[in-house]
Amino acid sequence: MKKLLIIILAVTVGYNSFSNDYHTGKIPESLKKNANAVVRNEVTRFEINSLKETTTRIQYVITILNSAADYLGKFSEHYNSYTDIVSFEGILYDANGKVIKKVKKKDLSDVSAVQESNLMDDLRMKSFDFYHRAYPYTVEYTYEIKKKMTFFFPSWAPVPAEKVSSEYSKIEFVAPENYQFRYKAFNYEHAPEITAEKNKKVSSWQVKNQEALVRK
Repeated sequence: MKKLLIIILAVTVGYNSFSNDYHTGKIPESLKKNANAVVRNEVTRFEINSLKETTTRIQYVITILNSAADYLGKFSEHYNSYTDIVSFEGILYDANGKVIKKVKKKDLSDVSAVQESNLMDDLRMKSFDFYHRAYPYTVEYTYEIKKKMTFFFPSWAPVPAEKVSSEYSKIEFVAPENYQFRYKAFNYEHAPEITAEKNKKVSSWQVKNQEALVRK
């Protein structure tokens, strides 16, 4: 199975929404073919604030077509003393794009993400599941994560799993103008688009209307 993937490796030296109408009837038939879910809009903005801090802002919208993809409609993120989930909002839509339910950060469940025997690790996990099973339905998660380090940078996979299509997916890497970085791409041949933004350099990659990848 082929997957689109970009891994950004750096060397130290407001969201752009593709659509806000999530009526499932507007999904191209080619994207629904052989698909259990369709990523409607995914925008990740990763910004280096300093050598000791980064901010990641994510908007993720996915339409679940059947029960095989329910797991993709769940939210979960790890955090600890170096990682903070600053904000969170979740929205559930029906097949016509009508809002059914909204949730906030206070609605997230919060549990330890380590074994009881490991008392020295403070890793925890916040998660949420709408438990909606009337298909198709759409979930939207918008959240911000701040890290007190620059050791780990995000990867980008526009097609997150087998039998999933992507209507629009984009990642932005924001850094000081003189910041040099390297990246490695798999099954993606395009160079990043480079723009300037308030004395910072923005490198971005995007994919539109990527049909479902199916193992043969």
